[in-house]
Amino acid sequence: MNPDGILERQQLGAVLAPLTGNHSAHVQIVIEPGGGQIVFGLDAVEVKMRKGARPAVIVHDGKGRAGYRVGAAQPLGNALTERGLARAQPAGERNQRTRCLTLSDEVVREVDALAHRLGTNRSALVNRILSEYVSVPTPERRINDIFEAIEALVSPSRELVPFFAPNSQSMSLKSSLAYKYRPTVKYEVDLGGGEDTLGTLNVVFRTQSAELIAALTDFFRLWARIENACLAPALGGTIACSLYDGRFVRPLAMPRGHARSAEDIAGAISAYVQLFDRLLKGYLSGDLSAKDVELAYRGDLRGRGLLI
Repeated sequence: MNPDGILERQQLGAVLAPLTGNHSAHVQIVIEPGGGQIVFGLDAVEVKMRKGARPAVIVHDGKGRAGYRVGAAQPLGNALTERGLARAQPAGERNQRTRCLTLSDEVVREVDALAHRLGTNRSALVNRILSEYVSVPTPERRINDIFEAIEALVSPSRELVPFFAPNSQSMSLKSSLAYKYRPTVKYEVDLGGGEDTLGTLNVVFRTQSAELIAALTDFFRLWARIENACLAPALGGTIACSLYDGRFVRPLAMPRGHARSAEDIAGAISAYVQLFDRLLKGYLSGDLSAKDVELAYRGDLRGRGLLI
């Protein structure tokens, strides 16, 4: 970095070299007085074309946008800390700033084309490339690792059909009920939790059958009662479930104790969803009574290594 606070061209040219093939990129980072950190937003960025010059790409944290401080990114390693899955703070909780990158036309075209193929946007892709280059895992990569592990764990049984899109904070697992007309329920795992929660499990059902709606409601109430009697004391608080608009929402507690890997979290979520699905189907079919569901839950709880 020279005395004016501008990184030398050669330094960051190598960072973005994978995007340009054999053509090095001209990158100029404008550092504001008192700054020293570069923020890459996660949504679309503004491109301003200057006649006779390379496009200036404005990467900002505008209203409703999230960003990451490259220079002060929280180290994740392989760990999920007790406080939570490290991720960007919600928009509005950080200072919003604008940073300017000057990139060649060729680089911008290749970045946009690759972002389109990957189903992401320019700033998210730049953030990902730079984070990989400097070995700083992003929250998106962390969540993606968890979802990939969940997919690998549940797919063999064929009871749950997983789906998730790259760079998404949620995934779905669809299950068919042994009921007339073969209705389905969808388990949506959302890992966009706050400081004290991992996220939520949303059980979504769509049916016009009053009989099935009543049976599902009975099961959800039973499940909430069992969990607050058996699990809540171990978690240190009430499990605040909710039921509305064809959706049962259950918060996923942040794992306590030592740091956990993505595989640990995926294993806990997968096992929980599979237990829920199995007992739900047994209850709806009449094979399991309310007492049977509680006994099965208590038995499973004794063998859990990670409580969520």
